[in-house]
Amino acid sequence: MPTSDRRPRSLSARLVVGSALLALVVAAAFGVLVFAVTTLDDATKRERHTKAVTAETLRLERLVLDLDTGLRGFVLTGKGDLLAPWTSARAALPKSLRDFQQLASTTAGERRRAVPPQRDKHSSARKEHNSSPPSATISPTSSRLRALSRPPGRRPRSADPTRRSQPLSPA
Repeated sequence: MPTSDRRPRSLSARLVVGSALLALVVAAAFGVLVFAVTTLDDATKRERHTKAVTAETLRLERLVLDLDTGLRGFVLTGKGDLLAPWTSARAALPKSLRDFQQLASTTAGERRRAVPPQRDKHSSARKEHNSSPPSATISPTSSRLRALSRPPGRRPRSADPTRRSQPLSPA
């Protein structure tokens, strides 16, 4: 049997190697825990942000529904007091849109995409946005009856480009 040239390690050398390995395992476990806590904190922040965006989206949806409800109530009945939801929603909508844009866009690129393009002051969309509630000069009842009396699929007079503008006849 060949004799080995290796000397048996001393107890202190074995303890140093064991302690170094144990320290390495503890450091690795600590690093994994720090990573897990950081990841959990990021997930919590993202969840909180998502909840805020969702809440603001629901608020915008409620405002749009109030706009629709108020306008529909006024058009169907002609009563100005039914415009209260429309008026309050119209007043609250710009602030809610700004809040939503601020919440929903977290990077500069998203902010640029979230801001609607500016239209010139003569744009029909801008005029519609800045218009006041429907005028009471046209009776909502008569316009509703006119719309209901039209055969299905027929365009209203204003949409027919071949017709000349004629004053509305009382219905």
